[in-house]
Amino acid sequence: MANDATLATLTRRDRLQAATDTIMADQQVVQVSRLLDERGLSFFQIKLLVWSMFIVFIDGYDIGAIAFAAPSLIKSFGVAPKALGPVFSASLAGILFGSGLFG
Repeated sequence: MANDATLATLTRRDRLQAATDTIMADQQVVQVSRLLDERGLSFFQIKLLVWSMFIVFIDGYDIGAIAFAAPSLIKSFGVAPKALGPVFSASLAGILFGSGLFG
């Protein structure tokens, strides 16, 4: 009966913490840094890194290529240099929203 009185005086947070401690005491602790040191990189992770770098290079090329193409576009289409502002901005806006939406 004293045990019930003790449980009644505990707050909900204390009871949840006690239950969590009981569950966590039964589980094994894993040291993530040691696990990574022992396993190293897998082929999948290396392939993922290579593809990610490739995509970053392609994205950078896109921004750089439009800068080199701008003088030719101005001559070919006869547009004012100010008219290309939205073209440059669209690329950066695409990066901004695309990275947020698609990671």
